[in-house]
Amino acid sequence: MKLYELAEQYNTLLEMDDLPEDALADTLEAIGGEFEDKADGIACVIKEAKAVSGAIKAEMDKLDARRKSKEALAKRLSEYLLTQMQAVGMQKLETGRSCVSVAKKAPALKIDDENAFIAWAAIGHDEYIKYRSPEVDKTAVRDALKAGTEIPGARLEGGYRLAVK
Repeated sequence: MKLYELAEQYNTLLEMDDLPEDALADTLEAIGGEFEDKADGIACVIKEAKAVSGAIKAEMDKLDARRKSKEALAKRLSEYLLTQMQAVGMQKLETGRSCVSVAKKAPALKIDDENAFIAWAAIGHDEYIKYRSPEVDKTAVRDALKAGTEIPGARLEGGYRLAVK
């Protein structure tokens, strides 16, 4: 029997008024034991899923660190090779395994003083700046509601969670 079926059967028995008390107690005990066994099995699967999830996350973190290290190495070596090719005046190099060439890159934007630029752009040059939409400071609102402040459109909602250890 499935866990939800056991729960339904348990509740149905609790609602029955005409069942003798000893029969009710025996039936509830049997259902309760089966319910506990199934719930314990599900709890074990939850713990296993959390453990595997944690192991995957740890491996992802290690792989991410490795990826970043390899990206940094590739960047440093690219800059080094570019500098050396420019030093000897070489524009292109072809070998049996690689083809390397010096190419002009698109101009990159550099802003010397971002605050000064924003101040200038805010006075008649709005097309050069982006304005962010306001965001709710959820921590401040939560703290205010906990302190008893009434805030329209905001409320604290309680609930339940399953703790599996």
